Amino acid sequence: MSPGLLIEYLNNSNALQRAQTLLKDLCGLDILLIDAVGKNIVFNTSTSQNQFFSRSNILKSLLNRESELEVTVPQDYLDHVSEAREAVDFVSKDGLVKIIVPIIYKEQVVGFLLACENQTFRLNRSQINSMKAFLNESLRQVVNNDFKFFSDFKASNDSHQKKTLYRVTQFINENFKEASLSLNEVSKKNNISYFYLSHLFKKELKTTFSKYLINLRMDAASRLLKDRSLTVSQVSHSSGFEDPGYFSKVFKKHHGSSPAVYRNKVLTRKKNKDI
Repeated sequence: MSPGLLIEYLNNSNALQRAQTLLKDLCGLDILLIDAVGKNIVFNTSTSQNQFFSRSNILKSLLNRESELEVTVPQDYLDHVSEAREAVDFVSKDGLVKIIVPIIYKEQVVGFLLACENQTFRLNRSQINSMKAFLNESLRQVVNNDFKFFSDFKASNDSHQKKTLYRVTQFINENFKEASLSLNEVSKKNNISYFYLSHLFKKELKTTFSKYLINLRMDAASRLLKDRSLTVSQVSHSSGFEDPGYFSKVFKKHHGSSPAVYRNKVLTRKKNKDI
């Protein structure tokens, strides 16, 4: 699992949500999740737990809250935390204490948890040390326990999705010549939800079922057209189209020329190459 997935998980982590609420109530600390260079604040407890900020939304969120937070983390502090691999505290220009906790994933520091004191609650040295120990331990438990379980589950789930999609695409590859083939039929034949299968195509193949099927049929048609003994009508039916006129329209849109013109170009190139 990638560091990006860890940041996504922490961004929506119930454990960090609870820790933020607890620390806010007990001692007024705000918890923020920042990237490895301390620039983009990506942890927002007021956001729905199911939402994960894109980079543009991260920056928008930071800009909207910048005057309120006024968080700046000197690079030397980040470097020190990365080397120490333990929480470090410092006093910022506003006179408030900031605690930086490294997020360690596979022996690498991939980000930081930042706890910010506010004017209402001021911490003494003993409280700061207690908070550092608490945040260190809490973050390690989340990464080593909660995230490990989550990543194992996700890997298993991803594997299941890929196996399902492989089985479905094999079925489509074997049946694309059937003009009536549809997403609804494929989902029923493979005992998969119509909506889940549509989601798998978009997530794993970055396309839709319709586009996948058209590409498959167009590839088959372009191969069949190289056989001059087949008429365009025969190629149409062998590629999964009942209507040769519709086939020609789709083919021209896909390849930039009609089936007849495409055939002549391909066969002419082949003839010239043979000569």
